[in-house]
Amino acid sequence: MFQSAEGWSAKGDYDQAIKDYSEAIKLDPGHVKALVRRGFAYFNKGDYDQAIKDYSEAIRLEPDVAGGWDMRGVAYYSKGEYDAAIKDFSKAIELGWDEAHTWQFRGWCWSQKANYDQAIKDFSEAIRLAPEDAEVWNMRAGAYSKKGEDDAAIKDFSKAIELGIDRGFTRELRGAAYLKKGDFDQAIKDFSEVIRRKPDNAFAWRGRGVAYLKLGNEAKAQEDFLKAEEFEAKAKSKP
Repeated sequence: MFQSAEGWSAKGDYDQAIKDYSEAIKLDPGHVKALVRRGFAYFNKGDYDQAIKDYSEAIRLEPDVAGGWDMRGVAYYSKGEYDAAIKDFSKAIELGWDEAHTWQFRGWCWSQKANYDQAIKDFSEAIRLAPEDAEVWNMRAGAYSKKGEDDAAIKDFSKAIELGIDRGFTRELRGAAYLKKGDFDQAIKDFSEVIRRKPDNAFAWRGRGVAYLKLGNEAKAQEDFLKAEEFEAKAKSKP
């Protein structure tokens, strides 16, 4: 039944996979791999509570297997239970698990708890293991930005963009960092690119307006502030 379940899981039919994993577990209640794989199927269905139950049973049976702790940590993370997730990721790491995604997830949990120093440490470990992963550079940049370390944030946002993450909010946040450190020309470039892609982004209009004002261009600043107010008003009027 286990191999049948694996086949269904590979096809994305998680309901059928769960049925077959359950049969395999019924035949062998200590079938840890079936428990973990059924938990993963539940996870893919968005049923995080059932996933956690299966991962917990797998951990009870084999507490020294780091992967179970890691997978339960991801399920807790997905539920927004960041303390529980941090505890499980930490246990996986203690057991020798050294995967980029584990450090990244734990770093994001620390960020959600506003512990940006710990987040930066974890994101740095993730970067050590996966230096071409643009998402981690972007996450660490966000943590630096929250700490007010604008030079470090700009460097990481730029690396994320170089590696392929060129989302509006990445340039938006980099523009804000340039604005804070007084590099108004670079701030204008980033905010202008955000506006080009998303003309109703009030934050970008206002940020660019501030940059123009700091450079002494009051006419352009006023134009941008009026645009910001227009889109802010439209956003507030939406149901």
